[in-house]
Amino acid sequence: MGLILILILSIIAVAILVFLAVAELQHLINKLFHITASTFPRVVWIMALASVAPLVISGIGFLLNAVIFKLFAVLGSYIVGAVLYRKYLQTNFWKSVLVLFIGNIAAFLLLVIVVVLLRGFLFAPFLVDGDSMAPAYPSGEYIVIEKVDKSVSVGNVVIATVQDAQGAYYVIARVAGVSGNVVNGITVPQGDIYLTKDNPTSTSTYMVSESAIVGKPVLDLGKTNW
Repeated sequence: MGLILILILSIIAVAILVFLAVAELQHLINKLFHITASTFPRVVWIMALASVAPLVISGIGFLLNAVIFKLFAVLGSYIVGAVLYRKYLQTNFWKSVLVLFIGNIAAFLLLVIVVVLLRGFLFAPFLVDGDSMAPAYPSGEYIVIEKVDKSVSVGNVVIATVQDAQGAYYVIARVAGVSGNVVNGITVPQGDIYLTKDNPTSTSTYMVSESAIVGKPVLDLGKTNW
Protein backbone atom coordinates (compact mmCIF):
# COMPACT_ATOMS: atom_id res chain seq x y z
CA MET A 1 0.00 0.00 0.00
CA GLY A 2 2.87 2.36 0.77
CA LEU A 3 4.40 1.90 -2.69
CA ILE A 4 1.02 2.38 -4.38
CA LEU A 5 0.54 5.65 -2.47
CA ILE A 6 4.02 6.76 -3.54
CA LEU A 7 3.16 5.86 -7.13
CA ILE A 8 -0.08 7.86 -7.06
CA LEU A 9 1.53 10.87 -5.38
CA SER A 10 4.45 10.68 -7.83
CA ILE A 11 2.08 10.68 -10.80
CA ILE A 12 0.18 13.68 -9.41
CA ALA A 13 3.38 15.58 -8.65
CA VAL A 14 4.87 14.84 -12.06
CA ALA A 15 1.61 15.82 -13.78
CA ILE A 16 1.55 19.18 -11.99
CA LEU A 17 5.21 19.87 -12.70
CA VAL A 18 4.83 18.91 -16.37
CA PHE A 19 1.75 21.13 -16.71
CA LEU A 20 3.60 24.09 -15.20
CA ALA A 21 6.65 23.40 -17.37
CA VAL A 22 4.48 23.25 -20.49
CA ALA A 23 2.81 26.52 -19.46
CA GLU A 24 6.21 28.16 -19.07
CA LEU A 25 7.27 26.85 -22.48
CA GLN A 26 4.10 28.26 -24.03
CA HIS A 27 4.69 31.59 -22.27
CA LEU A 28 8.24 31.78 -23.70
CA ILE A 29 6.94 30.94 -27.17
CA ASN A 30 4.34 33.68 -26.81
CA LYS A 31 7.10 36.15 -26.00
CA LEU A 32 9.11 35.01 -29.03
CA PHE A 33 6.08 35.90 -31.18
CA HIS A 34 5.80 39.30 -29.43
CA ILE A 35 2.56 38.60 -27.61
CA THR A 36 3.30 41.26 -25.03
CA ALA A 37 0.20 40.68 -22.92
CA SER A 38 1.34 37.13 -22.15
CA THR A 39 2.10 36.37 -18.51
CA PHE A 40 2.71 33.03 -16.85
CA PRO A 41 -0.47 33.11 -14.69
CA ARG A 42 -2.58 34.02 -17.74
CA VAL A 43 -1.07 31.20 -19.77
CA VAL A 44 -1.74 28.71 -16.94
CA TRP A 45 -5.35 29.88 -16.76
CA ILE A 46 -5.85 29.71 -20.54
CA MET A 47 -4.28 26.24 -20.78
CA ALA A 48 -6.48 24.96 -17.96
CA LEU A 49 -9.63 26.29 -19.64
CA ALA A 50 -8.56 25.08 -23.08
CA SER A 51 -8.11 21.58 -21.65
CA VAL A 52 -11.76 21.39 -20.58
CA ALA A 53 -13.12 21.29 -24.15
CA PRO A 54 -11.10 18.28 -25.37
CA LEU A 55 -11.78 16.44 -22.12
CA VAL A 56 -15.54 16.89 -22.50
CA ILE A 57 -15.47 16.01 -26.22
CA SER A 58 -13.23 13.00 -25.58
CA GLY A 59 -15.59 11.83 -22.85
CA ILE A 60 -18.55 11.99 -25.24
CA GLY A 61 -16.51 10.18 -27.90
CA PHE A 62 -15.58 7.46 -25.40
CA LEU A 63 -19.22 6.94 -24.41
CA LEU A 64 -20.35 6.83 -28.04
CA ASN A 65 -17.25 4.96 -29.21
CA ALA A 66 -16.95 7.50 -32.05
CA VAL A 67 -13.50 8.04 -33.58
CA ILE A 68 -14.56 11.37 -35.11
CA PHE A 69 -14.72 12.89 -31.64
CA LYS A 70 -10.94 12.49 -31.32
CA LEU A 71 -10.50 14.97 -34.16
CA PHE A 72 -13.06 17.31 -32.61
CA ALA A 73 -11.20 17.09 -29.29
CA VAL A 74 -8.00 18.37 -30.91
CA LEU A 75 -9.82 21.09 -32.83
CA GLY A 76 -11.76 22.06 -29.71
CA SER A 77 -8.56 22.65 -27.79
CA TYR A 78 -7.17 24.94 -30.50
CA ILE A 79 -10.43 26.84 -30.95
CA VAL A 80 -10.95 27.46 -27.24
CA GLY A 81 -7.26 28.37 -26.84
CA ALA A 82 -7.38 30.80 -29.75
CA VAL A 83 -10.56 32.45 -28.44
CA LEU A 84 -8.97 32.88 -25.01
CA TYR A 85 -5.77 34.23 -26.57
CA ARG A 86 -7.83 36.80 -28.48
CA LYS A 87 -9.68 37.84 -25.33
CA TYR A 88 -6.87 37.88 -22.77
CA LEU A 89 -3.65 38.25 -24.79
CA GLN A 90 -4.93 40.59 -27.52
CA THR A 91 -3.77 38.54 -30.49
CA ASN A 92 -5.51 37.35 -33.66
CA PHE A 93 -6.97 33.87 -34.22
CA TRP A 94 -4.41 32.45 -36.67
CA LYS A 95 -1.41 33.72 -34.74
CA SER A 96 -2.89 32.10 -31.65
CA VAL A 97 -3.31 28.78 -33.47
CA LEU A 98 0.32 28.98 -34.67
CA VAL A 99 1.83 29.61 -31.24
CA LEU A 100 -0.41 26.95 -29.67
CA PHE A 101 0.70 24.45 -32.31
CA ILE A 102 4.38 25.22 -31.67
CA GLY A 103 3.70 24.98 -27.94
CA ASN A 104 2.13 21.55 -28.41
CA ILE A 105 5.22 20.32 -30.26
CA ALA A 106 7.44 21.58 -27.44
CA ALA A 107 5.13 19.98 -24.87
CA PHE A 108 5.23 16.65 -26.73
CA LEU A 109 9.04 16.66 -26.72
CA LEU A 110 9.04 17.48 -23.00
CA LEU A 111 6.60 14.64 -22.29
CA VAL A 112 8.79 12.20 -24.23
CA ILE A 113 11.75 13.15 -22.03
CA VAL A 114 9.67 12.79 -18.85
CA VAL A 115 8.30 9.38 -19.90
CA VAL A 116 11.77 8.10 -20.81
CA LEU A 117 13.12 9.19 -17.42
CA LEU A 118 10.19 7.72 -15.50
CA ARG A 119 10.30 4.40 -17.35
CA GLY A 120 14.06 4.21 -17.09
CA PHE A 121 14.44 4.90 -13.38
CA LEU A 122 11.15 4.86 -11.45
CA PHE A 123 8.09 3.07 -12.84
CA ALA A 124 7.19 1.15 -16.01
CA PRO A 125 4.17 -0.74 -17.41
CA PHE A 126 4.44 -4.47 -17.96
CA LEU A 127 2.13 -6.86 -19.84
CA VAL A 128 1.93 -10.44 -18.56
CA ASP A 129 2.20 -12.94 -21.40
CA GLY A 130 1.11 -16.46 -20.47
CA ASP A 131 -0.63 -18.01 -17.47
CA SER A 132 2.44 -19.37 -15.67
CA MET A 133 1.82 -16.86 -12.83
CA ALA A 134 -2.00 -17.22 -12.78
CA PRO A 135 -4.19 -16.60 -10.89
CA ALA A 136 -2.15 -13.83 -9.29
CA TYR A 137 -1.04 -12.47 -12.67
CA PRO A 138 -2.97 -14.10 -15.53
CA SER A 139 -2.11 -13.64 -19.20
CA GLY A 140 -3.06 -10.23 -20.55
CA GLU A 141 -2.82 -8.53 -17.17
CA TYR A 142 -1.33 -5.03 -17.15
CA ILE A 143 0.77 -4.13 -14.13
CA VAL A 144 3.01 -1.26 -13.08
CA ILE A 145 6.43 -2.11 -11.72
CA GLU A 146 8.67 0.06 -9.59
CA LYS A 147 12.40 0.09 -10.31
CA VAL A 148 13.75 1.86 -7.24
CA ASP A 149 13.80 -0.89 -4.59
CA LYS A 150 15.65 -3.90 -6.02
CA SER A 151 15.92 -5.77 -2.71
CA VAL A 152 13.99 -9.06 -2.70
CA SER A 153 13.07 -11.82 -0.33
CA VAL A 154 11.59 -15.29 -0.74
CA GLY A 155 7.99 -15.06 -1.90
CA ASN A 156 8.36 -11.74 -3.74
CA VAL A 157 7.14 -11.50 -7.33
CA VAL A 158 9.67 -9.81 -9.57
CA ILE A 159 10.32 -8.97 -13.19
CA ALA A 160 13.78 -10.06 -14.28
CA THR A 161 15.88 -10.20 -17.41
CA VAL A 162 16.75 -13.75 -18.51
CA GLN A 163 19.40 -14.65 -21.07
CA ASP A 164 19.36 -17.84 -23.10
CA ALA A 165 20.29 -19.09 -26.58
CA GLN A 166 17.46 -17.05 -28.12
CA GLY A 167 18.63 -13.83 -26.45
CA ALA A 168 17.48 -11.69 -23.54
CA TYR A 169 13.83 -11.39 -22.50
CA TYR A 170 11.73 -10.41 -19.49
CA VAL A 171 10.02 -12.87 -17.15
CA ILE A 172 7.66 -12.42 -14.24
CA ALA A 173 8.37 -14.99 -11.53
CA ARG A 174 8.42 -15.60 -7.81
CA VAL A 175 11.57 -15.62 -5.69
CA ALA A 176 12.07 -19.15 -4.40
CA GLY A 177 15.53 -18.62 -2.93
CA VAL A 178 18.18 -15.97 -2.33
CA SER A 179 21.94 -16.26 -1.80
CA GLY A 180 22.76 -19.18 0.51
CA ASN A 181 19.32 -20.80 0.38
CA VAL A 182 18.99 -24.43 -0.72
CA VAL A 183 16.20 -24.90 -3.29
CA ASN A 184 15.51 -28.32 -4.86
CA GLY A 185 18.90 -29.52 -3.66
CA ILE A 186 20.70 -26.52 -5.21
CA THR A 187 22.51 -23.93 -3.12
CA VAL A 188 21.88 -20.47 -4.51
CA PRO A 189 25.29 -18.85 -5.20
CA GLN A 190 26.28 -15.53 -3.67
CA GLY A 191 24.75 -12.65 -5.61
CA ASP A 192 22.18 -14.85 -7.37
CA ILE A 193 18.44 -15.38 -7.01
CA TYR A 194 16.44 -18.52 -7.77
CA LEU A 195 13.13 -17.83 -9.50
CA THR A 196 10.21 -20.10 -10.23
CA LYS A 197 6.66 -19.85 -11.59
CA ASP A 198 3.42 -20.46 -9.68
CA ASN A 199 2.42 -22.93 -12.43
CA PRO A 200 5.71 -24.72 -13.15
CA THR A 201 6.69 -26.04 -16.56
CA SER A 202 9.93 -27.53 -17.83
CA THR A 203 11.34 -24.03 -18.45
CA SER A 204 9.94 -22.09 -15.53
CA THR A 205 12.89 -21.99 -13.12
CA TYR A 206 15.68 -19.46 -13.44
CA MET A 207 18.92 -18.73 -11.67
CA VAL A 208 19.67 -15.05 -12.26
CA SER A 209 22.00 -12.49 -10.75
CA GLU A 210 20.60 -9.84 -8.42
CA SER A 211 21.43 -7.24 -11.07
CA ALA A 212 18.98 -8.96 -13.45
CA ILE A 213 16.03 -7.82 -11.34
CA VAL A 214 14.19 -5.07 -13.22
CA GLY A 215 11.52 -4.31 -10.65
CA LYS A 216 8.56 -5.47 -8.59
CA PRO A 217 4.82 -5.13 -9.27
CA VAL A 218 3.17 -2.34 -7.28
CA LEU A 219 -0.11 -1.79 -9.15
CA ASP A 220 -2.39 -4.23 -10.98
CA LEU A 221 -4.36 -2.51 -13.76
CA GLY A 222 -6.25 -5.64 -14.79
CA LYS A 223 -6.97 -6.54 -18.39
CA THR A 224 -7.42 -3.31 -20.31
CA ASN A 225 -7.87 -2.29 -23.93
CA TRP A 226 -4.75 -0.13 -24.01
